[in-house]
Amino acid sequence: MTSRQLLVIQDTPALLSALVETITEKFNGEWLVISDNAITTTCLPTKQAKMLLGREFKHAIFDATSGFNLDAFTILAGTLVKGSHLLLLLPLNLLTRPDNDSLRWHESLQPIVTPNFYRYLLQTLQQHKIERLTAEQYLSRQPNQALCGDQAVSDQPKPLTLSPTFAQCRLLLKLRKLSARIAIVTAKRGRGKSALAGLFTHQQDCWICAPNKASITTLQQFAKADTPFFAPDNLLKQLNDSVIPPEWIVIDEAAMIPLPLLKAIIEKANRILLLTTTEGYEGTAQGFLVKLLPNLQNFAHFNLISPIRWDQEDKLEKFIADLLVEDHQVNPVSLLCDQTTIKIEKVASISLSQNKSQFLQLYGLLKTAHYRTTPIDLRRLLDATNVSITQAKCKDQLIGVVVAIKEGQLPLDLAKQVWLGTRRPKGNLVAQSLAAHAGELVAAQLTSLRINRIAIHDDVRRQGVGKALVANQIEQAVQQGCDFVSVSFAYQPTILNFWQHCGFQLVHIGSHQEAS
Repeated sequence: MTSRQLLVIQDTPALLSALVETITEKFNGEWLVISDNAITTTCLPTKQAKMLLGREFKHAIFDATSGFNLDAFTILAGTLVKGSHLLLLLPLNLLTRPDNDSLRWHESLQPIVTPNFYRYLLQTLQQHKIERLTAEQYLSRQPNQALCGDQAVSDQPKPLTLSPTFAQCRLLLKLRKLSARIAIVTAKRGRGKSALAGLFTHQQDCWICAPNKASITTLQQFAKADTPFFAPDNLLKQLNDSVIPPEWIVIDEAAMIPLPLLKAIIEKANRILLLTTTEGYEGTAQGFLVKLLPNLQNFAHFNLISPIRWDQEDKLEKFIADLLVEDHQVNPVSLLCDQTTIKIEKVASISLSQNKSQFLQLYGLLKTAHYRTTPIDLRRLLDATNVSITQAKCKDQLIGVVVAIKEGQLPLDLAKQVWLGTRRPKGNLVAQSLAAHAGELVAAQLTSLRINRIAIHDDVRRQGVGKALVANQIEQAVQQGCDFVSVSFAYQPTILNFWQHCGFQLVHIGSHQEAS
């Protein structure tokens, strides 16, 4: 069997540790282990999972007994070659145990219980007929069926070959003959997109660009050795400074670059190849496809479909795609909305875990509107206690959603430290900014509501849906006794204009550029 297999082992910490020791010491296969509990001397912490990008392994173990880092889990799965087994370790008390991963996405000092996510996880496992075993049940299986790999243990990256696959070779030939000025290549994980970008530099004079240099490890392994790399802002500066650019500019993970910056680069480039992953830990390219492509001229769009590391019908990929809502398509709507036909209502997180169809629609709309919607957002929506979700419907069709976070109410001592600049605890983004940057000590002590995400279906834009949702959030804030409502966003003139029309006042612009 070449399809990769996911097996869930649920047991006590002691028995799970013994299982990992048995597997890693006695059986063939690489058995890469990711764990925040140091269950082996060579295990990799979840925060270092990105180090695995571009590498391949045969068999792995993911320890989620203290917390479930979906990003790391997805990255690990993407490294496994066909025929691999992925063991997911879970504790017995899933629904009542505090999840340490919540410290990444929930604004609290202590981890919280996350029952809604685990209900959603168990439901998805059941739908895909994925077994849950005890450690004893797993070890009782015949080793040849469950535990044997066909590769020796190795902690070194496998050597890469520059030979393209048939699909890559065919696409490289099309790109060589292409008359369009702009080429766009999209693909899911494991399709060889970054390798294709590197191979392309051998046949054309190119500059390479990406959101950050760490994201092009695979590309550079395949690229011509002396191909220059530029960060997006530096690339645009080079183009604006009348530096003579090469014939082609190659941008990997283009969906992670803010659209205004990306559009400016496209306008200045002679010819440009844009590549982006459509799903996964990087976020989604759906917003990129919806917002960029309709405004482009003289472009060709290609898609790498066949996976390279695993089979077309791979069971593990299908499970992860379902869990992360990767293949959900937002249905088009043909509606005229006004204040009398828009129905706005709050959505309880527990209902999302119990009604998968509702969750798919809501999360799918967020992914379409925001290129940075990632697995962290999935976890936050399902279990964060300081988050409220509000949806807008017209004739029973979902047309908008807004996610807001409760902030403030910091103790006086902590608020003073924030005000003095000696502390910057996680969370409370705007409340802390007003205290630290604007010198308003009281802002950190007040109760506030920050609008974190707002997504409107493209087919009903400019029909007042967004303003109606924002007005509803302000009304909810008044009812909850909040002192003010805030919003934080990636600056674009059109977005600023929207918020100002909703009555908001610009009070702070960040002084540091983020990585993208």
